[in-house]
Amino acid sequence: MKRTRNPAAGKRPGDPIEAYSGSPGCRSCIQQVLDAVPVPIFLKDAAFRYLGCNSAFSSFTGLTLKKLSGRTVYDIAPESLARMYDRMDRDLMKKGGRQTYQWQVADAKGLPRDVIYDKTAVRAPGGKAAGIIGAMIDITELLRARDRAEEKTRMLETMIAGLPGMVYRCRDDASWTMIYASGGCLALTGYRPEDLVMNARLSYDDLIHPSDRALVRHEISSGVENGKPFRIEYRIITAAGDEKWVAEHGTPVRASSGKTIFLEGFISDISGARELEESRRELGQLGKLLTVCSGCRKIKGSGGFWEKFENYFQQHAGASFSHGLCDACAVELYGPGGKKAASRPKKIRGAKKGS
Repeated sequence: MKRTRNPAAGKRPGDPIEAYSGSPGCRSCIQQVLDAVPVPIFLKDAAFRYLGCNSAFSSFTGLTLKKLSGRTVYDIAPESLARMYDRMDRDLMKKGGRQTYQWQVADAKGLPRDVIYDKTAVRAPGGKAAGIIGAMIDITELLRARDRAEEKTRMLETMIAGLPGMVYRCRDDASWTMIYASGGCLALTGYRPEDLVMNARLSYDDLIHPSDRALVRHEISSGVENGKPFRIEYRIITAAGDEKWVAEHGTPVRASSGKTIFLEGFISDISGARELEESRRELGQLGKLLTVCSGCRKIKGSGGFWEKFENYFQQHAGASFSHGLCDACAVELYGPGGKKAASRPKKIRGAKKGS
């Protein structure tokens, strides 16, 4: 019976490329493939000695293939770092499979870089450990971009938290289902944001005054249909049962298909402004020409009825009145001493003392 020669016979022991490819002649071909990969790749034998690397690894570390071959991590890295690498390599060879972890290393210029190591244990035919093939994925710029995004998000959240109102994002549905509500929701409505988000406790539509719901629906629907921002003033009922005027500035957010997927905007409390506007309107009535009775000094109101001076101003200006005497009237009514003179008993001519 003719024996088939073992493909692994005569190979250099522990070469992961030859163990994987099954042919020493493939090393040159595989090396070209590795050099074409922009991610740093390295290879180690079963004794954890470097057997090779690609061009990207040499560029990243500053170590050429000639300087790297045959060395261990103790020859190219600080001892504390080398111990960690060696421990991870031995654990991978023992357990097999794949190993992934994040670490910070210095590049060829000595600058710190955050990388993800992704390593695989290579087995020779028969299952014997042959070595390790690993890659280094540089995620430094990705982490920096994440940090910048987080910083912008933090700044935005700080700004939103300081706004006197509620920033929102909701669905364009029957109940205006909130997807996001800022912290200003509590001061505006008396409810926490989590009470409204996804209608957990109640919907935003539940807060709108029943008499104003049709107006709100009409104005927002018009904005959605025209794809334009909208502004509405309406009343809400707070958690305490109070009626509050609010102004909503919103805009529809559309998908690339043109369909409206969200509404985003800002809702603020304008109760004070509405009260001021009402006061100005009432005061404006006082600026008109008033008809005053020449005798009793009553004022003729808009309904044609005669009202007391005090009642008219109390109704239209919210003013209250108290009564007193000016100096001229006090003299006219009570003499030069005013009220004091009037309060003293008059002296009767000819009366005797003690009588």
